[in-house]
Amino acid sequence: MILCGLFLKLVIGDRLGTFTAMVTKSPGIYARSVLAATAFTYLPQLYADFAGYTNIALGIGLLFGIEGPPNFYRPFAAPNLQEYWRRWHMSLTSWLGDYVFTPLRMSTRAWGKVGLVASVVVNMTLIGVWHGFSWCYLAFGLPQGVFLAASVLTLTQRDRFFDRWRWLSPFRLVFGIVIVQILLAVGQIFFQAESITSAWVFLRILAGFEASGTTQFSGIRTEVVDPLLVCWLLSFYAGLGAPGTKWLRDTIVRWVPNWIRYGVCLLAIAALTLEEGGKFIYGQF
Repeated sequence: MILCGLFLKLVIGDRLGTFTAMVTKSPGIYARSVLAATAFTYLPQLYADFAGYTNIALGIGLLFGIEGPPNFYRPFAAPNLQEYWRRWHMSLTSWLGDYVFTPLRMSTRAWGKVGLVASVVVNMTLIGVWHGFSWCYLAFGLPQGVFLAASVLTLTQRDRFFDRWRWLSPFRLVFGIVIVQILLAVGQIFFQAESITSAWVFLRILAGFEASGTTQFSGIRTEVVDPLLVCWLLSFYAGLGAPGTKWLRDTIVRWVPNWIRYGVCLLAIAALTLEEGGKFIYGQF
């Protein structure tokens, strides 16, 4: 767990973070395609970074016989927003669910759907401002509450639709994952922005309300762009729960000695880690 966490953080997360930090600093100079790629890179970067040192912490705890609670459970495989927030940063969302959402929902149950919407929006807004009292985190949490409330209210109708059109059911998971990623990508623009003004500029250019810059991918340093797609795929694959790897993992564990497996992991981390590692995103919260 420690080695996997180090690889996620130092190799994947930091390389994705180098790209997103570069674009976020001056979004106005980049082409719309670069901004779109950045928006969809924020979440895999955050997952690799945060899940990486979550695994490090859980692994160190196991060395002392302490089994900590899981903090992520296949979040990128979530078919809707409510399921996503049950799987992401579970230590925070479960605590707020127990001590904020549930008491608030019980006290507003007489209001019906209005009480449900209010409870969801307040809970998600608190998740946003938990990271810091700023307009950026408020602009992240509040819309997520609105999106989540809309998802909760329309879940029954969506179930009926797919029950009626059963031939679409196999595609429901894919549709759900894509929509969740789009909504989260919009939210991450505010989460990662240096200021609310910078976030609005980013969003307005991306939406076509302002002219974009001229810097394409070809104008970005090759050491930043070249590993981008591979790192993105690895992070997203890990966030899906690494489907299909159980047999491979069990086979390697059965036939390859520990010292070889750990040695290869350490060698890969040493060879692929950036000379100047990125910041620990959640170290500031």
